[in-house]
Amino acid sequence: MVRSLDDGLFCAFMLAKTGRSGEARTLMSMLGGRHATQLSVCMKKTAEFILVDIHVKAYESKAFDQTDKQLILNALRSIDADDCIGQALANNHLSTIEFHLGNFDRAQEYAETAAALYLQAGAVFGANHLHSHIGQVRLYRGDLLGAAGQFTKMVSSTHPNAPDGNSLEDAYRILSAEVCYEADQLQEAEQLLAPLIGRHKEIDAWGTLHGAYFRVRTRLALERGGLAEALGILAEGESYAQTRQMKLLKRQMQLERAEAYIRFNELPQARRELSQLKAHPDLKLWRNNDDWGLHSTLIVTAVARWLVRNRQGADALDLITLCEDEAIRRGRLLCLAKMRIVKAEAHWQVDQKTLATNSLLSSLRLLTGQPFRRFLVEDGMYAKPIVQAILDGNYISFPPERAIKTALQDIMYGWVVRKPRAQNTADQSHAAGLEKYTYEYLKLMAAGMSNKEIAMLKGVSENTAKYHLKKIFKQLNVSSRSKAVAVARELKIID
Repeated sequence: MVRSLDDGLFCAFMLAKTGRSGEARTLMSMLGGRHATQLSVCMKKTAEFILVDIHVKAYESKAFDQTDKQLILNALRSIDADDCIGQALANNHLSTIEFHLGNFDRAQEYAETAAALYLQAGAVFGANHLHSHIGQVRLYRGDLLGAAGQFTKMVSSTHPNAPDGNSLEDAYRILSAEVCYEADQLQEAEQLLAPLIGRHKEIDAWGTLHGAYFRVRTRLALERGGLAEALGILAEGESYAQTRQMKLLKRQMQLERAEAYIRFNELPQARRELSQLKAHPDLKLWRNNDDWGLHSTLIVTAVARWLVRNRQGADALDLITLCEDEAIRRGRLLCLAKMRIVKAEAHWQVDQKTLATNSLLSSLRLLTGQPFRRFLVEDGMYAKPIVQAILDGNYISFPPERAIKTALQDIMYGWVVRKPRAQNTADQSHAAGLEKYTYEYLKLMAAGMSNKEIAMLKGVSENTAKYHLKKIFKQLNVSSRSKAVAVARELKIID
């Protein structure tokens, strides 16, 4: 039985952290009633109560609003200047709230202040934990390399035998897997998550971590096993959210399910999921009426993508135009870049091709110097003609920078050359006497690429491309492109 307010608050704090947020909320309600008199006369105790209450709310994965922010600011004024832990916890909460509200600059400032205060108090775990907050802010601001470095600091400055070492290692794996996924390093993302599968319930019950965990696993499953496997992982995530009463995590799973359906053109199912999120794709001027902060921009992107898939490009453009300014104002560069890819597809659909290429290039220029790839790769056939137009020099106002052109060549190459899942292509190419490098030229030729297009994608001269194709003809003992492709398929070198 809890005997004092301090004991009760500590107990509620730990209950929430270990995934028992329902019990923590019940305890907080009991404490608020039992110690109402003490809380009404002691501002310091009121501040402590507010800090723990917001902590519990964060682990309940509920949406924050401006009222929560004001409560913490009021509490901060009542915390002693030499109480570094109290000050740090308040700034920690303010960072979380600003992140949920989508104010990334402020979120990063509060997180950095909290980390410094934790270190001042000798609380190394608290300081290292804040690297996850700062890293996520960097990620959504479009700084993938900065996010990766921030996540590395979580474990590089923690002693391997520290009692909190494992929890930080788990957080590092999940958040770094998301970085790898965004960089289209799928194998690395798989390897990072592999040790956590089957024991994810042991991870800190922080909703953001579990959201990233299920999100990356779902998208890897879409690439590896298709829609059915992805839906199975989402069902697992939603069940976990339901058991832990994590409202926002459940909604993240709904949004991921909608995205999965959209990518497989299962539009009626996607519309149903979006409607449950109060996002109705059939409304031309749809506005998000639920204060979900950061994720509202992601919902907008999903709805716009649904509209493009449903041949409603003009409606998608209307919707994105409504939301671009907010994304710019709040520094949501990654979300803005994703929106502009969909905007490019919408322009292309309504035959505004120069605007389409400009929008796609604008998306990539927002993230100059960053290895983001996946959000463009995922749009496949809808983005492919726009990328091809840019590489061909068509419908563009200004030629793309060398780095962007190289990235687009790599992405186009990835779309064209796909490894068959049911066979070992490397072994078969060697069996036919083809080197791995030459085999890549064969795949491009089989996809119907001209010598000029192959040269562009491989970043070589047209004469070099011709040389490799002649080499293929000789090794397969054929005299034409069509015969080379036919023999390669007969030998099961290619699909």
